[in-house]
Amino acid sequence: KNVKFDISGISDQNMFQGYTSVAFGNIHFDNCKVVIPVHSGSNSKRFIYLNTTSSQDIKPFTSLRIVNSKIQSTFAGKLQLIYASNLFKYLDGIKEITFQNNVFYNENSAGSISLFTSGTATSDAESTTTALKIENNTFYNMLGGSQYYIGYTLGSLSVKNNLMCSASDTKSYFVQTTETTKAYPYLFENNMTNYPIQHF
Repeated sequence: KNVKFDISGISDQNMFQGYTSVAFGNIHFDNCKVVIPVHSGSNSKRFIYLNTTSSQDIKPFTSLRIVNSKIQSTFAGKLQLIYASNLFKYLDGIKEITFQNNVFYNENSAGSISLFTSGTATSDAESTTTALKIENNTFYNMLGGSQYYIGYTLGSLSVKNNLMCSASDTKSYFVQTTETTKAYPYLFENNMTNYPIQHF
């Protein structure tokens, strides 16, 4: 809580990096500032990167919350805030992923963002318990071509009261999942944007 993370000060691509097959428990960031620059070429640095040595049953954390925080990027491309490698096909054990009351800002109008990317996520029997909330956030120049969540499926989804402004007119998606039935309850409400965005 109340911490500034400036990733430009490290040589590695990732601020936090985990190679694990056990849960961290709860990962919560509150009232923090995160500065994420370009890493090299067309790759941005990442705030959190999760990896494993085999396609095994992974339980990286129980809940992940980023709230009341400011995330700034200078990268003219897609910022991957939290990225789980392609070996993370099983995200059982994750009960909550929440982004609330944050400001996401990029001074470059070509910027876009992926809040949470879960590799290829080809199958996942237990991610149906995961509650994803994207609420009360402001996104500025982090929108064109964005996919806010990429994964297999969800238990529930709430996307509401977000303000989005971008110079880009490239269509974005709130959620991209490999599961096509969308059997889970979802809510899209009171989101304001000046660019084309699709729910799924």
